[in-house]
Amino acid sequence: MYYLYTERITLTTSPEIAKKSDIPPVLMDAEGLYATAHRLSLLPLEKKAFHFLKSTCNIRNITARAFGRFAAAHSDVGKYYDEYFLENWDQVKVADEFDQYFDALENNNEEYKLVNRKFRKMIRERV
Repeated sequence: MYYLYTERITLTTSPEIAKKSDIPPVLMDAEGLYATAHRLSLLPLEKKAFHFLKSTCNIRNITARAFGRFAAAHSDVGKYYDEYFLENWDQVKVADEFDQYFDALENNNEEYKLVNRKFRKMIRERV
């Protein structure tokens, strides 16, 4: 609601920063904010959240982002995540988080199949 009246909001990845201030509201869930802004057709807020998501992509978090349900539900963001993943493939594939993500998926057969299918498609198209 605060954003609707002031057009101000702050996004962060730091729990310490999020706890220190609430005016303007400080949020850590940029994907949730993006989804809400998209659903409510608040284009400036959606753009702000998307910009934050882009600027916080890194080698450690891109695997989970690229293969997550959020990316599948929001094609613009998913496309960006996929591009970032592939552009940084040489670094991503040796990151601990890459192996950890796929290891954790092994307990969820349906999710594993979906992610595996997408991963194979991405790698094929890259070549």
